[in-house]
Amino acid sequence: MRVEMNLDVQHCNDDIDSKIEEFKQDSDKMNELNLFLDSVLDEAQRNAEIKLQNKLEEERPKNGNKLLSGIKQHRMVTRTRGIVLRIFEAICNCTNSATIPGQRPATAPAGTSSKM
Repeated sequence: MRVEMNLDVQHCNDDIDSKIEEFKQDSDKMNELNLFLDSVLDEAQRNAEIKLQNKLEEERPKNGNKLLSGIKQHRMVTRTRGIVLRIFEAICNCTNSATIPGQRPATAPAGTSSKM
Protein backbone atom coordinates (compact mmCIF):
# COMPACT_ATOMS: atom_id res chain seq x y z
CA MET A 1 0.00 0.00 0.00
CA ARG A 2 1.51 3.29 -1.07
CA VAL A 3 0.66 6.57 0.57
CA GLU A 4 1.21 9.84 -1.20
CA MET A 5 1.47 13.07 0.66
CA ASN A 6 0.61 16.42 -0.78
CA LEU A 7 2.86 19.15 0.58
CA ASP A 8 1.37 22.08 -1.23
CA VAL A 9 2.50 24.73 1.24
CA GLN A 10 1.56 27.73 -0.85
CA HIS A 11 -2.09 26.68 -0.95
CA CYS A 12 -2.12 26.28 2.84
CA ASN A 13 -0.40 29.64 3.40
CA ASP A 14 -2.97 31.46 1.33
CA ASP A 15 -5.75 29.81 3.28
CA ILE A 16 -4.12 30.61 6.64
CA ASP A 17 -3.42 34.21 5.69
CA SER A 18 -7.00 34.75 4.66
CA LYS A 19 -8.26 33.21 7.90
CA ILE A 20 -5.92 35.44 9.92
CA GLU A 21 -7.16 38.54 8.14
CA GLU A 22 -10.76 37.46 8.64
CA PHE A 23 -10.08 36.89 12.36
CA LYS A 24 -8.46 40.32 12.70
CA GLN A 25 -11.47 41.99 11.14
CA ASP A 26 -13.87 40.51 13.73
CA SER A 27 -13.70 42.87 16.72
CA ASP A 28 -15.53 40.46 19.07
CA LYS A 29 -12.98 37.71 18.46
CA MET A 30 -10.10 40.17 18.91
CA ASN A 31 -11.55 41.42 22.22
CA GLU A 32 -11.98 37.84 23.40
CA LEU A 33 -8.39 37.08 22.38
CA ASN A 34 -7.12 40.16 24.24
CA LEU A 35 -9.03 39.16 27.39
CA PHE A 36 -7.63 35.64 27.19
CA LEU A 37 -4.05 36.89 26.72
CA ASP A 38 -4.45 39.35 29.61
CA SER A 39 -5.66 36.59 31.91
CA VAL A 40 -2.77 34.32 30.88
CA LEU A 41 -0.23 37.10 31.45
CA ASP A 42 -1.75 38.02 34.83
CA GLU A 43 -1.62 34.40 35.96
CA ALA A 44 1.98 34.07 34.78
CA GLN A 45 2.94 37.23 36.64
CA ARG A 46 1.26 35.99 39.84
CA ASN A 47 3.06 32.64 39.56
CA ALA A 48 6.40 34.38 39.00
CA GLU A 49 5.84 36.62 42.04
CA ILE A 50 4.94 33.61 44.19
CA LYS A 51 8.04 31.71 43.06
CA LEU A 52 10.23 34.75 43.72
CA GLN A 53 8.70 35.21 47.17
CA ASN A 54 9.26 31.53 48.01
CA LYS A 55 12.86 31.74 46.82
CA LEU A 56 13.48 34.84 48.95
CA GLU A 57 11.97 33.12 51.98
CA GLU A 58 14.21 30.09 51.47
CA GLU A 59 17.32 32.27 51.19
CA ARG A 60 16.41 34.33 54.26
CA PRO A 61 18.24 33.18 57.38
CA LYS A 62 16.06 31.26 59.78
CA ASN A 63 17.10 33.31 62.81
CA GLY A 64 16.40 36.60 61.03
CA ASN A 65 19.88 38.08 61.55
CA LYS A 66 21.67 38.49 58.22
CA LEU A 67 24.81 39.95 59.75
CA LEU A 68 25.28 36.97 62.05
CA SER A 69 24.72 34.47 59.26
CA GLY A 70 27.16 36.40 57.03
CA ILE A 71 29.80 36.21 59.76
CA LYS A 72 29.21 32.49 60.18
CA GLN A 73 29.48 31.95 56.44
CA HIS A 74 32.73 33.97 56.32
CA ARG A 75 34.09 31.90 59.19
CA MET A 76 33.30 28.67 57.30
CA VAL A 77 35.01 29.98 54.17
CA THR A 78 38.08 30.94 56.21
CA ARG A 79 38.22 27.53 57.90
CA THR A 80 37.84 25.73 54.60
CA ARG A 81 40.54 27.86 53.00
CA GLY A 82 42.88 27.07 55.91
CA ILE A 83 42.28 23.34 55.63
CA VAL A 84 42.86 23.36 51.88
CA LEU A 85 46.06 25.37 52.28
CA ARG A 86 47.38 22.95 54.93
CA ILE A 87 46.63 19.96 52.70
CA PHE A 88 48.27 21.67 49.72
CA GLU A 89 51.38 22.56 51.75
CA ALA A 90 51.63 18.99 53.06
CA ILE A 91 51.47 17.62 49.51
CA CYS A 92 54.02 20.15 48.24
CA ASN A 93 56.39 19.46 51.15
CA CYS A 94 56.17 15.73 50.50
CA THR A 95 56.93 16.13 46.82
CA ASN A 96 59.76 18.63 47.41
CA SER A 97 61.49 16.58 50.10
CA ALA A 98 61.16 13.18 48.42
CA THR A 99 64.21 11.91 46.58
CA ILE A 100 63.92 10.96 42.97
CA PRO A 101 65.02 7.38 42.27
CA GLY A 102 68.45 7.28 40.68
CA GLN A 103 69.46 10.67 42.03
CA ARG A 104 72.06 11.09 44.76
CA PRO A 105 70.81 12.66 47.95
CA ALA A 106 72.09 16.19 48.47
CA THR A 107 73.17 15.76 52.11
CA ALA A 108 76.91 16.35 51.64
CA PRO A 109 78.33 19.58 50.22
CA ALA A 110 78.94 19.45 46.50
CA GLY A 111 82.69 20.17 46.73
CA THR A 112 83.61 17.27 49.06
CA SER A 113 83.83 13.64 48.16
CA SER A 114 83.83 10.79 50.60
CA LYS A 115 86.57 8.12 50.38
CA MET A 116 85.85 4.62 51.41
